[in-house]
Amino acid sequence: MNQEPVSPIEEPPLRRDVLRFFIGFAVPPVIIIAAMAAVAGKTGIEKGLSRFLQPDALFWCVLTGVVALGFRRGRVGIALVVAWLVYTVGGSPLLIGQVNQWLEAPYLAVRPLERSEPLRYTVVLGGGASIGGNQEPQLGGSGDRVMVAARLLLSGKTETLICTGAPIAGLSRPGLPTAGEQTERMLLDLGANPDSIVMIGGRNTSEEMIAIRELFEERGLPADEPLGVVTSAWHMRRAMRLAGAQGLNAQPLPADFRTSPSWITPTSFVPSADAMLDWGSAVRELVAGFVGR
Repeated sequence: MNQEPVSPIEEPPLRRDVLRFFIGFAVPPVIIIAAMAAVAGKTGIEKGLSRFLQPDALFWCVLTGVVALGFRRGRVGIALVVAWLVYTVGGSPLLIGQVNQWLEAPYLAVRPLERSEPLRYTVVLGGGASIGGNQEPQLGGSGDRVMVAARLLLSGKTETLICTGAPIAGLSRPGLPTAGEQTERMLLDLGANPDSIVMIGGRNTSEEMIAIRELFEERGLPADEPLGVVTSAWHMRRAMRLAGAQGLNAQPLPADFRTSPSWITPTSFVPSADAMLDWGSAVRELVAGFVGR
């Protein structure tokens, strides 16, 4: 009597899929943490582990696991691979670092505090201050703008500091100090002379430059009066372009550099939420330059 051949026991599909997912999930942290261990030993392992506890890195692991699970599934697999590439490349600190370096390149050698001749007027663009939960002004994400402005004023590198910023109806909470008022408050707390600070409006960089031109006209200043411009280095190209459009003789005084002499480590290849935020502002600067705003 002939016996039918016994087929090998197949692994249940669900178990196989779960295994594929977790293998894909584990690949990024295993590679990165192993590389961190190779370059920095135990400390590198600790840094690598803590990096992969962050939501942006965990999502990268999950996305890698999903790709491992579905990359053979036709168009769905292709879509997953594309999504993984977009997240990996778009969140790359190394790539956005190159974009930031290009935006800041004209100002990398500029050191505002080393100017030989003081300026009569310097403007610090809004965006460097915010209001804390205790209703007190505090330095924001671009707070180095305020710090550079304070150092210029208190060291005698500028005679008059122009603070800008006006609330945008519908986007600002009524009753709170404007960006310019927040900056002024901190400057006064640091010991600045109230007579050396001028307040103007402006809801965006274009309006701020128009307000400065009008201020110069009111004071009878010559068209070629040098104007120091303190803003984030990555925003300086736009500020200089808009200042030139108003006929202002703008002198760049960059602050808040994103380009830095940082060391590349294995975790530099992990997609970062900070890098994605930098992409947002970089794209705004690039689009603004394209449309002339």
